[in-house]
Amino acid sequence: MSNRGRLFYLDALFDLQLGGFPFRNLKQSSAEMSVLFGLMGSAGDRVLLDIEIPAEYLEYIHSAGLSFAEPFHDGDCSSFQAVSWGWNENSLKRVSQTGAEVKCPDLSIIRRCNSRAFCHEINSKYGSGVPGTRYCQSIDDFGSALDSLKDSFPLVIKPTFGGSGYGFRRLVSHVPVNSISDQLIPLIEHGGAVVEPWCSRLYDLSTSVYIEPDGSVSSYRHQRFLANRHGAFYAILLSPEDFVLDKYSPVMEKHVKPAVEELTSAGYFGPAGFDSFVYTDRDGIENIAPVIEINARFSMSDIAHKVRNQCAPDRYCLFRMISRNRCSLPESYAEFNRLIADFTFCPKNKTGCILLTPLRTRYGNNSFNQPFRNAFFIAAKSLDDLFNLDSCLQNSLSKK
Repeated sequence: MSNRGRLFYLDALFDLQLGGFPFRNLKQSSAEMSVLFGLMGSAGDRVLLDIEIPAEYLEYIHSAGLSFAEPFHDGDCSSFQAVSWGWNENSLKRVSQTGAEVKCPDLSIIRRCNSRAFCHEINSKYGSGVPGTRYCQSIDDFGSALDSLKDSFPLVIKPTFGGSGYGFRRLVSHVPVNSISDQLIPLIEHGGAVVEPWCSRLYDLSTSVYIEPDGSVSSYRHQRFLANRHGAFYAILLSPEDFVLDKYSPVMEKHVKPAVEELTSAGYFGPAGFDSFVYTDRDGIENIAPVIEINARFSMSDIAHKVRNQCAPDRYCLFRMISRNRCSLPESYAEFNRLIADFTFCPKNKTGCILLTPLRTRYGNNSFNQPFRNAFFIAAKSLDDLFNLDSCLQNSLSKK
């Protein structure tokens, strides 16, 4: 990347937009999430926002030892190079309004590389997905898949586009395909779906890379993330020592490398993430599915690593999300620090909790309100201390 200033833009609806799914009711929560991409920047950079954030937020972030790109809404950014969470028609249009320089693959390439159909092709070629997975584009395909997997129930159906468990459907037993056609037709209309045996997951893992335009990759970074039983992400765990990653990162890297080669052969360059999970099979044997999803975009782990590298590089760290329904935030940062008291982040000790999203944001003509989702960064000297801090944080903020 050049030495020009960077203009960061995060559209959290990226995956849904690729699939053509409705997202009108999610526009505000997506705009609120865009502030997190500002943490990837530093002095001389800007972050393009569709919300208003108070100045106190930046003062709070800087007091924790973190850099943040200058908030930007409209105007000329022709001297900046655009860095988008992911490129599609919406993000390209929004960024182009600023005049920032855009360097990205053709949008048709990006759409293909983010589809589960593309990932299924790679997994079928290299044996890197869940055994038995089928890709379906028609009712007949679904019928054939259900019949071939009749001894593998329960099954999970995943739409071709979408992330974090969006649109997943679980089938606990065999049913005639015509009896669920009303559920399958919308999936077919939005690009199809994959059907895979439901696995008893033990650990969720991921690998992140950045592919240069010449196809080179500087490093493979592995991390653990935490998801609920529906597959929805809620936290990223970064540890100085991790026995799970020590055991499985070699096989993850072994399978990610050919997937990277397939991305470059398809014409893609830019950030990419590869999700995997460890599970126990029906015989109770521990296995890994090393590439279950390919995300040709940035991911929250990129932000988590950037924050950790700045303020707690040698600590056990958790980047976690808590919805507004489960936590109540005060009006000021002084009140927030008093509320969490002894576990306020200490830059000297590199331990404690940081609120990464603003206490309040304003979307459109609305008043300032607590965001729908709130991001926190927690650092500790041990894994036990880390999860104890996380529990204390949730208890302090929980709605009674």
